[in-house]
Amino acid sequence: LMEEVSRLIEAADDGEAPPAGHLDLLRDLGVSEAELADIVDGMLDDDEAFFLWLDRHGLPPMSNDGLAHIGLLRHLDPGLVDRGARFVEPVDAVTARLTGRVTATQNTAFGLMACDNRVHGTLTYDPEMLALAGIDHTWLPTLVGLDEPLGELTTEARAHLGLAASAVVIGLRLALPSVA
Repeated sequence: LMEEVSRLIEAADDGEAPPAGHLDLLRDLGVSEAELADIVDGMLDDDEAFFLWLDRHGLPPMSNDGLAHIGLLRHLDPGLVDRGARFVEPVDAVTARLTGRVTATQNTAFGLMACDNRVHGTLTYDPEMLALAGIDHTWLPTLVGLDEPLGELTTEARAHLGLAASAVVIGLRLALPSVA
């Protein structure tokens, strides 16, 4: 768990500007498994919440998922979201750096625990799960279609990678049974 990359990119409020933040390792924050578990316990105050996540997402929140990491980062830096922070999975952090757009697909946002995975290809976060977690949808990446091109490479990315201006970034397809 402590080796996992936290899901943080600070970006402009519109989510279209190039990400300005960085990725931190949880172990560098000196966080214990117990501290993460305490954050998750607040989301699962009753059996109804547990079964809502299980039914809609496929898994209940745990101390090693994106919701716990978001809660922890907000605890460590309460002003984070006021500065326009967006919480993303590592694969989406890479595509954001390549395209300058902070996006995710239902597949890549699986660890954020906020999509109703009963609906294949959903483009919205589940409002009840977000409310239970105390998360505003604007703190998360914009959901795009599973097969939607994510955009062209930024000038900097093209130069660094030596690719043509016509190169386009496409989303990653994950083989997760709950979104199949």
